[in-house]
Amino acid sequence: GFKPFNYPNGIATRGYDVYGKNCKACHGHLAKGEYGPKLQGNPVIENNDTFWKTVMKGRGNMPAWEERLSVQQIADVQAYLKTLKPAPPP
Repeated sequence: GFKPFNYPNGIATRGYDVYGKNCKACHGHLAKGEYGPKLQGNPVIENNDTFWKTVMKGRGNMPAWEERLSVQQIADVQAYLKTLKPAPPP
């Protein structure tokens, strides 16, 4: 099973680069969704257990990233995603 752990603090500026190289192809520019679901403003970003389990173990068409990204890189991506707020409606 998935064991919760102390989630490291991510650095959004580093997460931007990691996202661009690893996540953008599916989740789109600014995480607005493309092949993968929209992550911008997605409540899963704030739910550590769900976010980490999904990223590390994979889900649906998304691969497991635990062998490809460090825990720090995943934390950085999460920090970056938390900075993305959908534009308010007009």
